[in-house]
Amino acid sequence: MSGRRAWLLACATTVALAQKGNEPATWVERYEAWHAVNESRALGTADAASLAWWESYLLDSYLVMFSATANRPWLERFVVHADSMLSLAWDVPAQGSYWPGYRDGFLGWGTPRYDTLGRYQEYLVHDASICLPLAKFTRLVFDRPDLAGQFLAPARRYLEFVEDNVVAKWHVNWQAARGSGENLAEFGGWANLPQNQSLIFGELLLILSDIADSPLYGRDPAAFRSFYSYAPDSMAAMFLRSLTLEPKQNCCRWTHWPVTRPDPRPEDISHANLAVSFCVEAARQKRGFEDSTLTRLANTLTAGMWNGSEEVPEFTRFVDGTRTLDESDALFGWLRLNEYSDSLLALVTQAYMAHPDWTAPKSTSSSRALVMALLADAYQQHFGRSPETPPALDEGLPPSLPVTLHASPNPFRRSTALRLSGVPSTVRVYDAAGSLVLSLSPPHSLFPIPHSLVLDLSSLPPGTYFVRAGNAAALAVTALP
Repeated sequence: MSGRRAWLLACATTVALAQKGNEPATWVERYEAWHAVNESRALGTADAASLAWWESYLLDSYLVMFSATANRPWLERFVVHADSMLSLAWDVPAQGSYWPGYRDGFLGWGTPRYDTLGRYQEYLVHDASICLPLAKFTRLVFDRPDLAGQFLAPARRYLEFVEDNVVAKWHVNWQAARGSGENLAEFGGWANLPQNQSLIFGELLLILSDIADSPLYGRDPAAFRSFYSYAPDSMAAMFLRSLTLEPKQNCCRWTHWPVTRPDPRPEDISHANLAVSFCVEAARQKRGFEDSTLTRLANTLTAGMWNGSEEVPEFTRFVDGTRTLDESDALFGWLRLNEYSDSLLALVTQAYMAHPDWTAPKSTSSSRALVMALLADAYQQHFGRSPETPPALDEGLPPSLPVTLHASPNPFRRSTALRLSGVPSTVRVYDAAGSLVLSLSPPHSLFPIPHSLVLDLSSLPPGTYFVRAGNAAALAVTALP
């Protein structure tokens, strides 16, 4: 899909949101409707799985909604949820069996959900997922002096908790040789983990590295400085080694397990979110990833996994383009590759528009809510306006989407045929005094295919009129007697 086609599709589907009657009109409103029903679903739990795969996405979505709307109440909700999580952190649970090594003095969370014997376990991937939005919040506050008065204290509190408990715990266990399992009791190094599990922890370390460079950091700069460098750099190098190029589609493939544990199983679309999010952050910090690699990762979704339908885009389960079209609603990490693709935003938008159950308030997936927040933010960034007022098709279009307008014959008697490209929602005709005398609605197309539209001025006096359509220059037409 070309850049022009992608933008037109994205614009059209955004406007379609505002034309669905009583349904929420914008991505912000859709998120708010979901949030009103689901905000408290995991609030008050200490189970690491619920915190990692529900609460963390909710926290992340608050940060994205603040970016999209500049409304501080989203950050205030973040603090409520984050403080609840920290208040429930423990060294070990009050009941149930667990490995004695978990009594280490480090506060955190765990779960018996994945242990075959129902024992309490702690996982790197859960700790990273839970703490990642806490680190993002801290970086945001440290970078924004206007937020410091209200949010600096909680930001410092979250940073202290993450570094003194979660980072410290895994730092002292980084060279463990207890096995090759995914929990801390059997941890034998990050290189034995599925790639997505290590890479999300790598993203956490990258953001903490950013924070440590801030003048507001105020902590021992040597405590984890080398850890924040060598650990994610090693992960980036190994992940790059695991990538294979599909030259025909200029996209990447990779496996669920790292090269240290050869396994041909491809990564799935959901877990890949964690990997591509790491890559975007690593590229932002110039830590081993070139823009060309990020473009190829975006192409993995838009070329290698896409079903080819522009009306109902769906994506394969695995990054190598195999298996059924399922799990394709889990796209929050992929959306962060938007700036490296001219079609990714449009395809994800249309996929969500074509599956209304993904955006319904009854949805039980907080990852879908995060996607809605990211879509709201993406349109805000591209159109430079609040998504509460989505751009009409005839205004606010990017410079790459010009609307062109021609009339033939001109001058004319009774009527002339207008030829226009682009997708303006209305064509307006003004008289010489600047008064609106006629408004027409051309048939919409998602693509810049020229349209013909008959302009009939037979009921108006002869004279010169000016036709406006979208961002096209005003066209002067002359109606003869």
